[in-house]
Amino acid sequence: TRSNLEKYVFEVKGENGRKKHIKWAHIYAFYEHDSQLPIRKTHKLTRGHFVLNSFSKMRVSKHTQVLSHSAAAGVYTYAALGKLPGEAVYTAEFIEMVDGLFDSFNSRFFKD
Repeated sequence: TRSNLEKYVFEVKGENGRKKHIKWAHIYAFYEHDSQLPIRKTHKLTRGHFVLNSFSKMRVSKHTQVLSHSAAAGVYTYAALGKLPGEAVYTAEFIEMVDGLFDSFNSRFFKD
C-alpha cells in the first residue's frame, strides 16, 4: 500500500459520487510541519520513515507508524486548520482505515 501510495494518487468515489484523492504528499507535508514543533503529534516519526533504503522498505514497523491513528489525526487536524489542503481529510480517512486493518490483522480475538 505504502509503495503504491508514494508513486500514485489514489482516487476513490465518495457516497455522492464525488472523487476523493488520497496523496502521499499530504502525509509527508504533515510530517514536515509536525517535525518543526517542540511537542509533536507523531513523535515516533523520523526522516527515516520517509527516506527508505531497500532494507528499511521491508520493515513493517516503519509502515505501520506512518499509517497510524496518530498520523491520521495529525493530517486531519492540519487540514482542518488550513495548513494542508482540504482534500487531505480524505488521506486522513484512508490512513485511519489502513490502521484499523493493521489492528484487525494483529488481533487474537474476533470482536463484534
